This record gives sequence, C-alpha cells and structure tokens, in this order.
Amino acid sequence: MYSLRFITFALLFVRIAQVHAEDYFNPLFLGSDVASLHDLSFISKNNNVTPGVYYFDVYVGDKFIKNSKIRFVEVNSKEKKVEPCFTSELVDLMPFNDSLKKKLRAIGDNSKCIDLQKNVSGSSYQVEMSKLLLRISIPQIYLDATRSSLADVRDWDDGIPVFISNYDFTGSNSKNTNNSNFSSSYFSFNNKLNYGAWRFNGNIYWNQSHYGVSHHNEKKINNVFASRAIQGLKSNLIIGQNSLGSNLFDSLTYTGVTLATSEEMRPESERGYSPPIKGIADSRSKLTIRQNGVIVYQTYVDAGPYDIKDLNPVGSSGDYQVELIAADGTVKNFIIPYSTLPNLLKTGLYNYSATAGELDLQAARKASFFQGSASFGLPHETTIYGGTQLSGNYRSLGLGLAKDLGGIGALSFDAINSYYTEDAHDKEVGQSYRVLYSKSFQDIGTNIQITGYRYSTSNYYSLNEAVQKNNNQYIDPLTGESVNYNYSGARKASYQWNISQNLNNFGQLSLWGNTTDYWNGGTSKNIQAGWNKTFNKLNNMMLSLSFNKYEYNKTKNNLFFVSFTIPLSGRGRNNIAYISNSYTYNKQDGTYNNNTSLYGTALDNRMDYNINQSINREHDNNTTYLSANYRSDYARFKSGLTFSPVTKQADYGVSGSILAHENGIVFSQQANDTAILVEAAGASGARINRAGENITIDKHGYALIPYASPYHYNDVELDPLTFGDDFDVEGRVIKVAPTRGAVSKVVFDVKRGYNFLVSVKYKNKPIRFGTIVSEEGNNSFAIANDDGTVYLTGVSNNATYKVKWDDEDTCKFVIHYDENFKSRTINRTQVECH
Repeated sequence: MYSLRFITFALLFVRIAQVHAEDYFNPLFLGSDVASLHDLSFISKNNNVTPGVYYFDVYVGDKFIKNSKIRFVEVNSKEKKVEPCFTSELVDLMPFNDSLKKKLRAIGDNSKCIDLQKNVSGSSYQVEMSKLLLRISIPQIYLDATRSSLADVRDWDDGIPVFISNYDFTGSNSKNTNNSNFSSSYFSFNNKLNYGAWRFNGNIYWNQSHYGVSHHNEKKINNVFASRAIQGLKSNLIIGQNSLGSNLFDSLTYTGVTLATSEEMRPESERGYSPPIKGIADSRSKLTIRQNGVIVYQTYVDAGPYDIKDLNPVGSSGDYQVELIAADGTVKNFIIPYSTLPNLLKTGLYNYSATAGELDLQAARKASFFQGSASFGLPHETTIYGGTQLSGNYRSLGLGLAKDLGGIGALSFDAINSYYTEDAHDKEVGQSYRVLYSKSFQDIGTNIQITGYRYSTSNYYSLNEAVQKNNNQYIDPLTGESVNYNYSGARKASYQWNISQNLNNFGQLSLWGNTTDYWNGGTSKNIQAGWNKTFNKLNNMMLSLSFNKYEYNKTKNNLFFVSFTIPLSGRGRNNIAYISNSYTYNKQDGTYNNNTSLYGTALDNRMDYNINQSINREHDNNTTYLSANYRSDYARFKSGLTFSPVTKQADYGVSGSILAHENGIVFSQQANDTAILVEAAGASGARINRAGENITIDKHGYALIPYASPYHYNDVELDPLTFGDDFDVEGRVIKVAPTRGAVSKVVFDVKRGYNFLVSVKYKNKPIRFGTIVSEEGNNSFAIANDDGTVYLTGVSNNATYKVKWDDEDTCKFVIHYDENFKSRTINRTQVECH
C-alpha cells in the first residue's frame, strides 16, 4: 500500500513531452548584443545562397546546358529552406527522354517552379557559389541516349546582321644592279554580309608587278555566292560562284547551285583536310599558292624550311600551284596534288552532294555540267561511295569502297570510267583507279597520315582536263589579250605520302612527298625528308636535318639543309628569343648558303622579329635582311628589308578586318569564317581571356574575337584582373554556339561605379549580421557582416539601396560622391539608413 502511494505521488511531478534536437549556432559567439543580430536562419540551415536571382552555368552531370539567370526561392518559411526555381523553360533545355519531358511539361507554365526532386526520382542538385555553377544529377534512365560534343540545337545562333571585310595588302620594291628593278603589290578583300541564316560572300583581289619596262596587272572578282545552313537536313545550300570537291572527283570552280551534307552539324564530325605546303627557301621570298588559276594564299617566307598549314581546304582533291619568287627575281614552281583521308561513315549514316551549274575555269571554254555524289555507311565498318559528272561531251561514273581494317589501318579503293568525245568520230573511253591508306602505329611511334596511288589509262580525262584540252590559247577576259596556256596532258600515275617516325630519345623522322607522271612524258615531283631532335638538357636546343627535291617540267632542284636553334630565354616567359644557324647546299647549281638568325617575340607577344645574315660562299654574296610583324588590336603590320651587294629590297604589308554592325564599326585582326562580337559598354581596356591572343574592349565598348568553333559552345570571358576600379561586370563568362559563318553577339552587363565597403547604421546602431541589402532596380544582393558593413560593387552616384530584415521592417540609404571623387580599389563610407 505504501509503495502504491509513493508511485502515485511521484507521477504528479513527472511531465512526459516530445523532444526535438537540431544543430544550434550560438549567436553569443558573434557578440554580446544579441538583440542587434539578425536572424541567421538562411545561413545556419545549410543554405549557401540566399533568396534572389543569380547568373549560373547550368550543367546536367558534366554536360553544359546554358548560362542563365536562376531564381532561388524560399520553399519552406519554417525551415528557411532555399532552392532553385526550375521553370518549364529551364527544364525543357535538359536532355530528358521524351516520356519524362511530356510529364514535366504537363505540370505548369513558366511562372511556376517544378519540384525536380519530387518528379524525377533519384535526382539532386549541387550549388557551387564560388564558381556560379548549378550542377544537376539525373539518373541515366531519364536521359536521352544521344550524346555529343555539339551544342544543343536550340542554342545554335545565326548571329547578327553584319558586314565584314578581311583585307590584306602586301608589296615590295627591289633595286638590282645586275637586272632591272622589280616591284609588286597585292590587294585582297574577302567580303561577307550576314543577314539571319544567309551569308553573302564576294572576294576581290588585284595583283600587279613591274619588272623593268614590263608591267603586269591581274584583277579578279571571285567566290561571289550566297549560302545558308539548312538545319533540318543537316546540309548547306550554296548559290553562286564557288569551288566544289568530293571524295571521288577533282575540285572544280563553277557558278551554280549546290546542296550538300554538312558533317560539322553532326556529332563526332570531322573537319576538312588540306595538305601542308613544305619546302626550303634560299632567301626571303614571296610564296604564292593558286588553285584553278586563282590565288588562294600569298605570304613572304624567310630563308630556310617553310611549312604552310593554314590553307582553307577546298573540296577533297585537286592541285595547288606553288610559286616561289626570291628577292633577286628567281622563280621556282611546283605542284602539290590534293587528296584527303579515306572516307568512312558509321553504319546508317550518309553524305550527299548535288551541283548544277557552269564551269568557270581560267583556261577553258564555258561548259554546263551536273555533279552528284553520295556515301553510305554499311555494316562491318564499310562505306560505299560513288558519283557522276555530266557535261555536253563528257560523262563519268565512279564507284568506291572504304573499309576500316582495324589494327592494320583504313583503306579505300575507287574507280572512275570516263567517256569523252571531241566530235562524232573521236571518242575516248578511259579508266582511273585510286588506292588510299591511313594508319597510326602508336606502339612503334609511326604515323602514316595519308598515302595514295592513282593510275589512269591514256584515254582517261577528268572533267577539268576534258574542257581544257585543245585550249592552248584563250582570250583573257580582263585584258582582251591572247594568252598561251600550257596544258600538261592527261595524268598517268600519281603518288602521295606523309610518314613520320618517333625515335624517342633520338628525335623524329619524317618523309613527305608527291609525284605525278603524265602520258605526254611530263613529271612533277616534290619530296622532303627530315630529322629533328630537341635537347632538353641544353636549354631545349633544337637540331634538324632535311632534304628537299622537286622537279617541274624541265626544272630540277635538290636542296640539303642543316640547322640548330638555341632559346636565349627560359620557357614560360611572355617574350622568347632564339638564335639559329642553318646551312643549305643546292646540288643543282653547287651553291652554299649559311644563314644566321636572331628572332623571337617582344611587346607581350604582339611583335615577332627576325634579324638574318646570309652568306653565299660560291658567289661571295652576303645578304642581310630584317623582318618585323606587329599585331595590334586592330590590324597586323608586316615589314622586311633585304640588303646585298647587288640587291636592295623592302617588303611590307598590313592585314586586318573591318566589321560594320548596327551600332558602329569594329577594327580587328583578320576574322575567320565564324566570329564573336563582344559588347561591354563602359569596360574600355578590359581584356578578353583567349589563348594566344591579346584582345581588348575598345573605347566604344566593343571587341571582335576573330575565330570561334561553329556549332560548339565557346566561352567568352572578361579577365577580372583588367577591370578598372570604376566598373564591375555581372556574368563574366558567357557561352555562345554560332552557326557556320555567323558573327554571334555577346553582351556583358557592365555596371558603372566603384567598390564600396559601407558601414550601415539604423537608429545609430549597426545593422544586424546577415541582413540582406539590395540595390533598387537591380537583382544584385549583399549580406551584412558582423560589424554592420556591406561590400558593394559597381556603385553608381546617388544609387539607392534597401535594407530588409523581415517582411515589415525596411529602410533605405543613398551613396553619393561628386565628380572630383578620387576612387581607391575599395572605398570606405558610413551611411544612416532611414
């Protein structure tokens, strides 16, 4: 009985309640005045971002989706939980499969936030505030199976309406005591007008030369055409004058219409191939490259080996005519056949091209023609391809097969049957056979980039050869004069190869060349073999040996070359200088040349220079030449001087680009086919982060990035170290994916103003820690420190800021500074909030 009374009495003093535990941050750690501290719930509840709107790079896994404004909202007022708002517009950009897209689209419009974690099982997200990055993780089962490095088709940008002209001028003046004086000038303008998806092109060049009393002028307007991408067909449409090639036939210059597949619009696309132009120059020389009689490239090269790699590819086959003119007027010519790698397609894929028009060859009559070709990817890593050419008295049909042979490389074989008639009684039927091979033997360091063999019967003619046959004389449409044309005749056999061998510690071997034989007995050869090695322990000294042999018609030349190069400064510096010495022996005329050069870069890599002394021991002829090129933001300036006992020559030039858009004109380095116009009004002098380039915003707030990767995302970033103290930029990295030929525009939101550390007081007390401060009319936010200070960027004069610590209690303050205000990196001020 006693025990029962005790238990009953004890229960009267016991209170049973539900207990809840959570992490707690004691505000006393921040100061003794607890009442002055703001509610720290947004920070203490594991949020690394407060409610507001921010620029973020959005990724799904490792795939970039879009640079966009993301609104972060409070989804639970009790728990103070903040989450990104996934609108239907943002969700629609993600690579979800069709069934999930339909489900999410049915949830609501763009004004509502979709709970991604609730509707996509297993999904999550991560906010990296320091990188302004929102990374979303989605189970693979919900994603589209198609993956590629291409930008999303919805982000392909056709660019803005612009007119852009790439100009190039080179000239030279030479005085020779033994021969007549010589001078030349070359002007070219590659013009393009963009409007929507259309590209209107037209090129103009003028080439003139004076040798003694003789004078030569060459003017031409070429490549006048309109083009556009047809994204639904993954194709390009070209109307007008252009050059045409295929994986089967030689290239043609024509006027007409072409519709052809664009492989760069597809995942895993491969870019076009153009052969390198290699050789050895005895002295500083002018190098001109033509195709079908049209100048496609011209530059000046210094004495020694040269390797031209930046030719724009035209078609997939055809010949380049190379002309090298030395300072003393000596001319050398050779031919570079043009072929590409074997054409292989994945199973189920296809390429096609259809062209109708009129041939536009310099030394031939006009002739209407049609050319069609197609390639189909078959099972077992095999591709079949074929095509036809039809003209008035000519037709040909070709068929080929390419095969991936796995460990032993890739091989293709094709044959063309041609039918040509000059009149009813003169019919010629011939065949041409070609084998191409490519392989990289990585285990032994051997790379056979391309090797090929073509054999043609004596009665075989390509379409070019057929229309040029019997055109030994033609009337120049520009001068009206009769001009002799040297027709080489039908080709008999041609070979080309490009082989390199890595010898590890003993350097690198290379063999490159091409040979063409004609049925009339003519031959064209160009062969180069070389060895080079870098000695790392000797400050990266480079040693190279090479042999160059070329033969064209009855002209022959064999050159032996040895050189070494020593860097005079360590790696990693902006400006690097080198000293080199080379020795050249010309077997044909028995001459010896020794060249010593001091060359390098200066002025933050904007200028490159070369000082050279050449000694010809056979003729006791010493030559000195100086060259310097300077790359400004607006153009590239080129110059060279040559001195010898018999010759004095000066060569010079300037190249660049002029772009006109709706808001003004921008001058820049020469622009490639695809470019990006950057607008950052108020950020004059800010540098754009671009590898190997010095591009800055001009005084009008614009800059042109002269090259971009079409159909892929291109990062455009302003270097924060180059910002002035009087402005700030929101969203310093923007991605853009221009279509082929587009000039995309990227606009940075530049906030004029200064950086301030503001001590804010309300009723004579510092505002509470964690209080949110926002600028009126702007989406930017700042958070008060524990001493009531706020760091504000881009503060303009008389800017108004709102301070808010709950739904009802707010105040405002204004920052004012006069015109004579002298800014510091961080300006301090104190304000009273009312």
